[in-house]
Amino acid sequence: MCVGGREPVEGAGRFFVDYTVALAGKDKAGQQEAVDNLTGYTGAFSGFLAKATGLPQEALQEGLATHVMQLKGALDASAAGDFEESYSLVREAYAHMLATGEALAGAIVAHDPDMFALDRTDPRRAANHLSPAPT
Repeated sequence: MCVGGREPVEGAGRFFVDYTVALAGKDKAGQQEAVDNLTGYTGAFSGFLAKATGLPQEALQEGLATHVMQLKGALDASAAGDFEESYSLVREAYAHMLATGEALAGAIVAHDPDMFALDRTDPRRAANHLSPAPT
């Protein structure tokens, strides 16, 4: 279903939008529902990532929950007018996801190294050694 010419926000993004709307409307029940949905999302997404990488789901879920709470805290701080704290939490969340991305990338490559084999004789792949091999 398109909304305003765009697909609706899915997954965690949708739940963050729900939280933001509820926060702005001072709707405590809506805020709690969004947090509950985000918590459920961390479980489902960490399960997907665990299967894709071989990493332990519990550790992945803990990392995702940390990220979710950093972003929720940034929204809360912004709503309270504490923009320095909001900015600080967004920067922490950003740095956290960089580290998480590195760990996930390494695990994905380790899980299926042939998919990421470097062939420097192929000019299409020499410049971008992280791209999957063409099938």
